[in-house]
Amino acid sequence: MRPLWQGKHYAHAVSSALYFLFSSLPLFTLSKRLN
Repeated sequence: MRPLWQGKHYAHAVSSALYFLFSSLPLFTLSKRLN
């Protein structure tokens, strides 16, 4: 039960990190273009 929960937690952390990365990418490129 514990490894499954840990796996779910890990997958959720990875997906949220990827979402944050992809959401901050356009802002980064936009700021780089402005500067």
